[in-house]
Amino acid sequence: MKSNKVKLPVVLGVGAAAVAVGVGASLLLLNKRGPSDLSVAASLVPQDALMTIAVSTDPRQWNQLNQYGTPEARSVFQQNLTGLQQNDLLTACQLSDLRRDVQPWIGSSVLVAFLPSPPLGSAATPNPVQPPTQNSERSEVAWVVPVRDAGAAKRQLERLGSGAASKPTERNHQGYQVREVVGAAGAPTCSASLVDNKYLVFTSSPQLTNQVLDTYKGKPSLASLPGYQRAVQNIDAENPLGQMYLNLPTVFQMVAAQSQAQSGQPVSPEALKRAQEWQGMGVTLNLEPSAMRFKTVAWLRPDSQQKLTARSSSSNLLGQLPADTLMLATGTGIKQTWQESVENSQSNPQLKTGLDDFRGRVKSVTDLDFDQDVVGWMDGEFALSLIPSREGILSDVGAGLVMMFQTSNRKAADAALSKLDKLASRWSLKVGQDKINNQVVTTWGEPSFGSLVAHGWLGNNNTVFLALGAPVVNAVAPKPASPLTADKTFEATTASLPKPNSGYFFLNLKSGLNLLTASPATPTLPPQALAVLKSINTIGASAHLRDERTVNGELLLTLLSQTGNQPNP
Repeated sequence: MKSNKVKLPVVLGVGAAAVAVGVGASLLLLNKRGPSDLSVAASLVPQDALMTIAVSTDPRQWNQLNQYGTPEARSVFQQNLTGLQQNDLLTACQLSDLRRDVQPWIGSSVLVAFLPSPPLGSAATPNPVQPPTQNSERSEVAWVVPVRDAGAAKRQLERLGSGAASKPTERNHQGYQVREVVGAAGAPTCSASLVDNKYLVFTSSPQLTNQVLDTYKGKPSLASLPGYQRAVQNIDAENPLGQMYLNLPTVFQMVAAQSQAQSGQPVSPEALKRAQEWQGMGVTLNLEPSAMRFKTVAWLRPDSQQKLTARSSSSNLLGQLPADTLMLATGTGIKQTWQESVENSQSNPQLKTGLDDFRGRVKSVTDLDFDQDVVGWMDGEFALSLIPSREGILSDVGAGLVMMFQTSNRKAADAALSKLDKLASRWSLKVGQDKINNQVVTTWGEPSFGSLVAHGWLGNNNTVFLALGAPVVNAVAPKPASPLTADKTFEATTASLPKPNSGYFFLNLKSGLNLLTASPATPTLPPQALAVLKSINTIGASAHLRDERTVNGELLLTLLSQTGNQPNP
């Protein structure tokens, strides 16, 4: 049998498995449930929980989910669900037949919590800002399931242990009956309790059940975590399919512990302390017609001295990109962000060493001072984009990369580009000037391949571009006839994202995948991965500061949607 304790690299995988198990349960439900009360359920989760995942059991939502994707992707999904339902904790708690064991009593949602394992022989609650220990790498699982039918839930609890190799035991903790089946060496344990006829709690250890009940009786809970209620309200959505919470100090502690275990090198206390200034992150998932929408929020600890700086992007550069742009990322303030990183490195030796090493490598390869010659003039908006082209050197690849930077210091930018031109000449590339669509550009070429790189100025001469794959310059200089901002696909993906924001991410996966699969330079993708990717049309995302302590984000997946009803398994 697998252990109930999981290492950090698979924590998120286990989380996904927990969601999938919840999915499996939900697909088996036949009737509409009443409204959930996850805010109350959160009062049973200890405050040091690493992660929680809440899943709706509304069958209408799962029927809608079952309309998405290609037939192959839906088949992969169902196959994975079948395997994931054979979960160790579900098996130990005799809940493997979800229709028989769960459907009669389950409420409108399922909450799964992952908590750090307490030290052996100790009931002490781990402190998330303590230095990492070996035990920090492990977690255990608790299920908090709202109950619709208390009588049926009680009967299910009484069946726990019937026919098991070891006899069930019963005890009392905080006034609640706890029923347990302790597995033999290497086998899973199930500890369960019915709380006020409202919640059935299943955990992987007696100590964890005690923690949950102690929390319900007044010890610090997730619901009372500083900033939790306010932050979750920021991403509140009607009838979400799923909700997730990450305890960032504990996550960073576990990452540091595993990094130390693997490398033998301790993580800088300064770096860990700064990372742990982040209190938490929340995510909600909602289904929309032919789309999934994720809303996220991350917030700082109340005692954090860090303040976030808002940098809104006007996204003016979007009009400079063609309608068939495959991918883009926009934003603003590269110079300011770098300067903040340099400032933070003064109290973080590891970060300072990393930045100094990076500067040194840039200098040795390009003879450029990274602070002055590169980011020193990047004080405006920027856009990184992938644009399709089959011309010249791009005939096999099918696309080229275009970078655009707005600047208030053209003189410094020209000086940096001049240094790069001289470097290209030393590398035996032919540097010259060319006219593309009446736009003067500088190109780097090689006789066997033609033009490789091009750079020049756009618009009112405050925007410099650098193209890797010179043929794509035709699409952006001086300005595209059909800009991305007029494209219906881009508009449908990004129009509902919050504004103002710090920039956009956009990926036309449908077009990009067609290009990739047609390119001889692309390795063959596994059939299951290809089936899932073919189910996604586009991805759009943006982020913005709600205040100096809170960051909100939103991501939209537009999906291939099938018509007609799909049967439940």
